[in-house]
Amino acid sequence: MGKFTLASVLTGVAVGFAGLAGGAGQAVAQQSYTCMGFVTFTSTPTLPAGPAQTGINPYPEVQVSGNPIRIAASACHGKTRTSFLADPGWTPQAVCQSYSGHPDAFGRTFNGIVRTMAVCAIDRFKEIAETPQRYNRVDRFTVTCRSGRAVNVRWQPGLVGGVLPAC
Repeated sequence: MGKFTLASVLTGVAVGFAGLAGGAGQAVAQQSYTCMGFVTFTSTPTLPAGPAQTGINPYPEVQVSGNPIRIAASACHGKTRTSFLADPGWTPQAVCQSYSGHPDAFGRTFNGIVRTMAVCAIDRFKEIAETPQRYNRVDRFTVTCRSGRAVNVRWQPGLVGGVLPAC
């Protein structure tokens, strides 16, 4: 059996820790994804009653990365929600400005002097496609509009996965 000195043991321990540190300190490969964010809406006129209007509008695509994928997904959700909250065209007041015969500042005309609007911010990764296409809802509000004004707003923030694009 070989003779161990304190110096040889400490050297061995130091080499062992260096090996562990090198293994733990190696960079984890980041996966890059294309975040596609959208605003989707459903406008249901109640006075006069009529068919619902629906639509979907895209935000610019942005690159996000992370490993595991949930880190990239969280970045995508944050970017979509930030875009939605900063978008002047999709506030409760903005969507209520329009009613039959009266377009809003964005050129949209929604039917009904009184109507309920549901507006959602949704997102997905471009690289993940499925049929039917599912999205993540990152924010939502419903508002009752009356003669061009928002009279009742209910925010429903939070992440809901696996939703269809209709709000």
